[in-house]
Amino acid sequence: MIMNYSKAGLFKSCYLKNQLFKTNKKEVVFVGRSNVGKSSLINKMLNRKKLARVSNVPGKTISINFYNVDDIFFVDFPGYGFAKISKNKKKSWDSLADTYFTTKRKIFLAVLVLDVRRGMQELDFEMIKYLISKKIYFVVVLNKVDKLKKNEVKEIFEETEKDLSFLKNIEIILFSSKTGKGVEELKNKIENYREIFEV
Repeated sequence: MIMNYSKAGLFKSCYLKNQLFKTNKKEVVFVGRSNVGKSSLINKMLNRKKLARVSNVPGKTISINFYNVDDIFFVDFPGYGFAKISKNKKKSWDSLADTYFTTKRKIFLAVLVLDVRRGMQELDFEMIKYLISKKIYFVVVLNKVDKLKKNEVKEIFEETEKDLSFLKNIEIILFSSKTGKGVEELKNKIENYREIFEV
């Protein structure tokens, strides 16, 4: 069933673990390093310019943001790998993240967003291992492909495939929030996983 993206809206922003709520809705969670363009990607997916907060400052998004999209939640997760924040704030975010993933939720897919100019990094591998440990299906999105030449994108794509060769049937999507490349492909993936997900 094709989803309706036209009436998406912010449902709730959770800054602390005790603000997380129980829900029967299915969820797709967007994860990645700070400043890889998760919020811009979500805005493009929903054909909105300012629904998800966009910032050029790594670590600016300090909450887990839930967006109503048809009958599911899009969950915009705080970026990881931020260096210019206090230890206390990082500890708070780690606690928030751990609570989200360890409580019973209907997470049918994670979208791991990478900056194509940087490719896979150590923290991305750690996130993949974490998702696998939680038995969460995921796809990898190489974002900001408009920033590179086609041959450069092809090279990074092949490197990423090689880096992830230890996984079976990994799906990698090329994406641009500027041109719209990859939007329909990612929507199809989300809709397919939404349909086959079983609690």
